[in-house]
Amino acid sequence: MNKYELLKPRFVGGRFDDHEVPLETLRDIAVLQEMIVEIAKWKYREAHPERQRVPRGFAAQVELRLARLDEGSAVPVVVVVFLAAQLAGAEGEPECDYIKEAPTALFHAIEAVNNGSNPTEYLPQHVLSYFDRFGRSLRDDEAVEFTIAGSDTPVCFDQRSRHRLIQRSAAREQSDEVRLRGRICEADQHKHSFNLMLHDGTRLPASLPASQLESVLEAFKGFREGVYVELRGVAWKDASGRVIRIEEVHHIDLLDPLDVGLQLDELRALGDGWLDGKGSAPTAEGVDWLTEWFERRVPPSAAPPRFYPTAEGGVRAEWMFGRQDVSLDIDLAARRGQWHRLNLDSDDDEEERSLNLDTDDAIWLVERLRQLEGGQRA
Repeated sequence: MNKYELLKPRFVGGRFDDHEVPLETLRDIAVLQEMIVEIAKWKYREAHPERQRVPRGFAAQVELRLARLDEGSAVPVVVVVFLAAQLAGAEGEPECDYIKEAPTALFHAIEAVNNGSNPTEYLPQHVLSYFDRFGRSLRDDEAVEFTIAGSDTPVCFDQRSRHRLIQRSAAREQSDEVRLRGRICEADQHKHSFNLMLHDGTRLPASLPASQLESVLEAFKGFREGVYVELRGVAWKDASGRVIRIEEVHHIDLLDPLDVGLQLDELRALGDGWLDGKGSAPTAEGVDWLTEWFERRVPPSAAPPRFYPTAEGGVRAEWMFGRQDVSLDIDLAARRGQWHRLNLDSDDDEEERSLNLDTDDAIWLVERLRQLEGGQRA
């Protein structure tokens, strides 16, 4: 059994800073085996055009393993194990060479798409289709850096790279990990299926896993009362990025009526002119940022605000802590907030502050909310 260090991808982003890899990322790493083997098979056929098939047992004799996790953000070291002493190919060429060459082709395909060139000069379309599954778990602020021998500069693979590579592949649809909020409008225990209805009325069919049966049935019973759920899983999207069907269901959680994401989804559905023919609608990008900001910055245990659109295209968040009336007017484009607190029992007890929500001002805001909520309980 021969072993060879094949890849040392470096995962970059907040979740990897502590030299840790989220378990969901292991699914992406697992796809590398299929991709590397497929690249090697393609290279073999390119080198031997007289042969339509690779030698029997080619894939069965190759195994990729996660050997260790090196420091430097998070660097999983992937080794390839050749289960046979030597994989003999046509004319005595060892097939393991094609496996060893695969990361170089992968590197140059990503480099090409990042530079606006054609990645099919380095990988065929059917191999590019594997990027539909590789990188699905990456968040927008995360990336994977690949390096190869002879290059001092790593190539960066992120969601933008991934989507461009999929567009260059033979795939007409692409899948992504999603978080969808909606209501369960149909449920069929016999067919093990249900339909999730989104805010805009779109109905998405999904298989009903046994592990989520109780949550789905409870949400279905509460459909007319406006019970919403958040579904996490994998969904297929069309070329425009619109979700067209749900492929896998991982988790379903019933939502509080004041759930931040649920309220902001309602604002996302607004159009310009929502205020008696006037009023700018919040941008989808701005609402996405605000949703992520609240989830990242504000503890889940904190009292959620009520959200309202502003005529200028912003969002107002309002809290009531006893007799303390609190509001935060948020400029989505500038990512700034205007804080205001008023003690309804004393006009002299008032507080105002301008906040940059992308700085440590966010820490002050969260701490101030915690103080006000604690004072209410006291």
